[in-house]
Amino acid sequence: MKAYLDTDIVSAIAKDDYPNEAASLDQLLEFAEADKIEIVTSELARREIERYQGQHSKGIQRVYRLLGKVSFIEDHTVLGFQSDPWAGGSFPLVEDDRTASALRQMGLERTDAHHLMLAIRAGCEVFLTCDERTILNRRASIEASFPIKVMKPSELAQQLA
Repeated sequence: MKAYLDTDIVSAIAKDDYPNEAASLDQLLEFAEADKIEIVTSELARREIERYQGQHSKGIQRVYRLLGKVSFIEDHTVLGFQSDPWAGGSFPLVEDDRTASALRQMGLERTDAHHLMLAIRAGCEVFLTCDERTILNRRASIEASFPIKVMKPSELAQQLA
């Protein structure tokens, strides 16, 4: 089983952000050591982590470096540029990734949709997050539309135990 870690989970491993999830995170890391689960994240998480300036930044970066990574894919493609002689400039013609676009239409913010799109495209069965405000709140519609389960670490740990 391959599980993608949202940036909040990568951070939580280093900072203990979610004390109620700490034992489950430890258990999932043990499952990963025993090759019962593969845990991954992406370049997108690294970009978010680099912006963090708190006292735990080095620890979060260490955790990130220890995790497997899925291939990074842009959530859009620039098809070319369109000239507008009347406006005196040009603008890009952009095509959004269908998966990322559908996730944004469900109400996810662009970065959250991008994380989920990467996990889906990488064949992850599970997307782990503690983001109740946006991602977990839309769990039912995500799971109905895509072949991925959205869970808190404690839910996956209980399932694997």
